[in-house]
Parts: sequence; C-alpha cells; structure tokens
Amino acid sequence: MYPPSVAQASLKKARKGEYIEFDTLLPMPASAADSDDIFGFEYDKESNLRLKAKKIKNKITNLSAWMRAWNIFVQMTLHYHPEMHFLLFSYQKSICDLTSKFKFEHCYMYDKAQRKQIASQAHLPAHSRTAEWGKVNDELYNAFLRDGSSQLPSCYHCHSTGHYASNCPFNNKPQTQGAPSYPLTTSTPNHVSRPTSTTSRPKQTDSICFRYNSSGSCSKPPCAFRHICKHCHKPGHPQFNCMSYSSSVFR
Repeated sequence: MYPPSVAQASLKKARKGEYIEFDTLLPMPASAADSDDIFGFEYDKESNLRLKAKKIKNKITNLSAWMRAWNIFVQMTLHYHPEMHFLLFSYQKSICDLTSKFKFEHCYMYDKAQRKQIASQAHLPAHSRTAEWGKVNDELYNAFLRDGSSQLPSCYHCHSTGHYASNCPFNNKPQTQGAPSYPLTTSTPNHVSRPTSTTSRPKQTDSICFRYNSSGSCSKPPCAFRHICKHCHKPGHPQFNCMSYSSSVFR
C-alpha cells in the first residue's frame, strides 16, 4: 500500500507517529477553487504589491468529512506501520459509535485530544502510556462527552437518539398540541372525568423524563415522568452519569 498524494510534511509525521491535523489532509473545497477569493494582495520586502494565493482549508465539520480525512490518515499510517491495522479500525468504530450518541463537534474535540496524547506518548514504554488507540480515555471522555449539552436529542418513546418523542416515527398515537384529552361536549360522559384543578399533581406515568436525563435536573414541578436513568432504569443519577452507559459506548 503506497501513501496517498499528500504533503511530504504529513507523510513524515505519519512515519514518526506525530500528530496530524485532519484539516490539512482534505483538498481545497470545490466551491473555493473557482472563486476569486483564493487570491489576495501583499507587499514584499521591497514594498512592491504582489498577488498571493490564500491558504484555504477544508474544515472538518461532520462525520463524513472526518471519515475522508481518517481514510487518508489510515493509508499513511499503515504504509509505515502495517501492524496497527487492528487498533486503527477499532478506534474508527469507537468514534462512529460516539457520533451516534453525541454531537459531532464534541466527538471531534475528544478525537483530536486523544490523538494528540497518543502522539505525545509514542516514545514512552507501553506500560507508561495513558492514551492508546484501543483504550477509552476516561479523562477526555469526562471532559468532552459527559456534559449533558453534548448529547444528541433522545426519544423516550423508542429509546433512540436523533429525534424527540414528538417526532418519533414509531409513535402511532400522535397527540395534537394543546388538544384536550376529553371530548369537547357540553356534557361530560360518566366514564370521563375532567381535570378539577390545573395545580393538581399529574398522574405518574411509566415514561422516563428526558429533561432529567439530559441535564441532571428537572425544572418542571410537578413532573409526570419518572426521574430515573434512561439507560439502566435505576434512580439516583441521569444517563450521562451512568457508569454502565459510558462503558457500553465502547463495547
């Protein structure tokens, strides 16, 4: 396997196991190649005005862009270190699993911090390293992914991420917003009871409170949903503080 057509500086870093910024691995955006904005003016040492091309990078803003850069990184690394194929593909799976539960920008910060630590500790003996390709970095996980704001929207109806219960495709009984749960008639049937007070405590349901699991607290008293962990269904902690949830991400 020959290394891809990238800058020699990146190939040198891959051979030495140094940190590589993924933004430098992607080609210039196609939209920028046809734009006049890629050129600018500057003065040389003799105060003459001259035209100079700007350095425009393709930013890593989503998983698709990250995968393109990662594939180039893997090709370079395996060219010089073919024995690392299992570790690299295990790390790729871990990042993909994280992006299915957390926002990409937080996952990318974890990824960059992890790769920087791995590169800085490459010269150390294996038993002295705290960051490895095939090992979860608990310190970085807590720093970038433990916060409730890093999590993707979660549905308490189907227990999947990426949408709320109000937009759940598996919810066969959509509830019209603001509609009452009893018929709008002048008389109430005997088997239907109207609510007697807006301040009465709502009936506790079997559904789990999403607000509690996403932020660790619920500011809507009284709450009709259960304040338990959405992952292990135990009280006392939200999902992002659940030890069994964090360990299951990297299984």
